[in-house]
Amino acid sequence: MCPCDFHFVEFLRASNIQDKNIFHFGTGGHHLVGQENLNLAHPNRIMGITAAAKEHAAFIKHTFKDKRLAKYYTVLFKDIYTLTTRDLPKFDYISLFHLCEFYVPENQEYVNQDDETLLDLFLSHLTPGGKLLFYSGSAAWDRTEKIIERFVNDGKIEKSESFKSIVIYKST
Repeated sequence: MCPCDFHFVEFLRASNIQDKNIFHFGTGGHHLVGQENLNLAHPNRIMGITAAAKEHAAFIKHTFKDKRLAKYYTVLFKDIYTLTTRDLPKFDYISLFHLCEFYVPENQEYVNQDDETLLDLFLSHLTPGGKLLFYSGSAAWDRTEKIIERFVNDGKIEKSESFKSIVIYKST
């Protein structure tokens, strides 16, 4: 399991984040974020995304085991780079822990986004006061950090805080 999911769950608890709209990139077959969310007094509404068939199948199995999961946790089986503005509602928190890890330039003809435009897309779906979360331990952190720096330099986002391996930004 990726430490970022554990840290995200701890961040949600420590910050008492409840009854919010959350987007989560990289659900993992364990679906820890969705399952732990059910333990909150007022669970968040979480939309996750995975392009891994096994992860999506695991989500379906988990929902059969605990039907409450489907009420608060939705997992899209989709390539994140195919998303458009019409696919997304507004979110209070957006985790992009795996930004820059999966974009394949050779697929440009089949997708709508690259990593930079994907971040811009999600930024446009962030509620006022909302936060963008990134994982500093990502396999592509060096590339992600460069995109974040451009957004900071362009005055689009600013660093808000850090929590363990999670780096948090807000829109300006």
